Amino acid sequence: RSSDLSPVMISDSPVNALNSNSIVQPQAQQRGEAPDRREAPREVYSFQALYSYIPQNEDELELREGDVVDVMEKCDDGWFVGTSRRTRMFGTFPGNYVKPLYL
Repeated sequence: RSSDLSPVMISDSPVNALNSNSIVQPQAQQRGEAPDRREAPREVYSFQALYSYIPQNEDELELREGDVVDVMEKCDDGWFVGTSRRTRMFGTFPGNYVKPLYL
């Protein structure tokens, strides 16, 4: 019965047969790991565009008067970060171009 447990010889070196053919998964993909939930969930607020805004940079969001935007962040410089419900696009825009939308 000892022959059932003998190692496999590959190039004169004993190697466990299971380890020589197994695939190692990246750490993040292993089962049983829960995502990090220490960060508090962000609240989303809806705003309505008072004016149209044409983006000046790639990261900016186009607004048309009346658009509803879901805002995730209000920056210290007065700009907001959000997603347009009309276009489903995400970006920054001037916070003074919108008003809070109370549903």
